[in-house]
Amino acid sequence: DMDDMMSMFFGGGRGRRSSEPSGPKKGKPVVHPLRISLKDLYKGKTMRMRITRNIITRRGEDEPVDMEEVEDTFTICQTCRGRGAVMKTRQIGPGFLQQMQCQCDDCGGSGAALNDGFVQKKKRELLVVEIRKGMRNNQKITMRGKGDMIAGQLPGDVIFVIKQLNDDTFKRRGNDLLVEKEISLLEALCGTSWRMKHLDGKEHFIKTAPGEVLKTQDVKTVEDLGMPVQDTVDFGSLFVVFKVQFPQNGELQDDQIQALEAVLGPRSTPKAELGKEEEEHVLEAVDPRTFGKMEEQERGAMDKSDDEDGMRGGQGVQCVQQ
Repeated sequence: DMDDMMSMFFGGGRGRRSSEPSGPKKGKPVVHPLRISLKDLYKGKTMRMRITRNIITRRGEDEPVDMEEVEDTFTICQTCRGRGAVMKTRQIGPGFLQQMQCQCDDCGGSGAALNDGFVQKKKRELLVVEIRKGMRNNQKITMRGKGDMIAGQLPGDVIFVIKQLNDDTFKRRGNDLLVEKEISLLEALCGTSWRMKHLDGKEHFIKTAPGEVLKTQDVKTVEDLGMPVQDTVDFGSLFVVFKVQFPQNGELQDDQIQALEAVLGPRSTPKAELGKEEEEHVLEAVDPRTFGKMEEQERGAMDKSDDEDGMRGGQGVQCVQQ
């Protein structure tokens, strides 16, 4: 400990703090992940978790001592002052001293010992964990004083960390929810409606505004259909992103095309008759990544051809500098 070393050489530590312990330190927390579905985070849930931990109890009893009594169950080692280690100095040569940290011989490195009448044992306990509505991913639920009980320390905490599981229908961001909705071309042009089953099992009737035309990747929202806002009566919003399903190639018949033209108006296409020097071209499917690749391929082929000609041509033209 730096304060001990400063005190040894200069008679005082940094800031002249007292080297006497102010009390037992708290033990390290025990962390457990809790995998929770989005449905349970929407509705809330009470979970019962069984843990096994070390407890300090009175001899012949099975219940741990109260938190207020913990400091009465042990005695701090006066040699190491609860640290479990001491600094020792030894001479390694004329005028040379070596300082090292060693385990305390009096307490065996524990820093404390249980008083008479107290024992340490393992116990399996049931913890009730309350998942509140609207809790989020990586949020922590702390059960104070439910960690291991070790002589010389105050009991640590048990911390449950929420790990939100993915949902097949809803995606969450903050207090908002997002769903994807596939609609037909007819629904995109004429409007659509559907019943949506929410995370709590309740159905909601959702529809587009009259006369609204939808395109792929259009996003609409409904207020108060998102996640509950934790510890309030408020809710986030539901966002709906639309994906328009167009007819497949060859699916539309001639009479259907004519019916569409009658409703939507004729196409702005040139006459079907070709001119004398006019050629007809039919569009084909293509990988967009090939755009601009033809020149690169031709250049690579020319470079390869030049290399092959140079290898076959023997002695080439030589330039002499004058």
